[in-house]
Amino acid sequence: MQFCQNWEISQAFPEDIFSFEVSPELMVNRAKEIGARSIAYTYVEPTIFYEYMSDIGTLAKKAGLLNVTHSNGFINLDRSKIYAKY
Repeated sequence: MQFCQNWEISQAFPEDIFSFEVSPELMVNRAKEIGARSIAYTYVEPTIFYEYMSDIGTLAKKAGLLNVTHSNGFINLDRSKIYAKY
């Protein structure tokens, strides 16, 4: 049985999954275009893409957007203090 909501994509080859790259600049611009007040880093564990999240967070803060992170809480304290600035 497949109890995981991500079961199908966890069993696929990378070339079988529709995906595309989004630069931090594009992410922030798109959020502003649609009238978002914040950018949330969720769904997968955001600490695995910390650098990307940090790049977006820096730009988002400059653009007046809030940043929300939903994590299992397992992150180095030094890194969490850096990210908390955003």
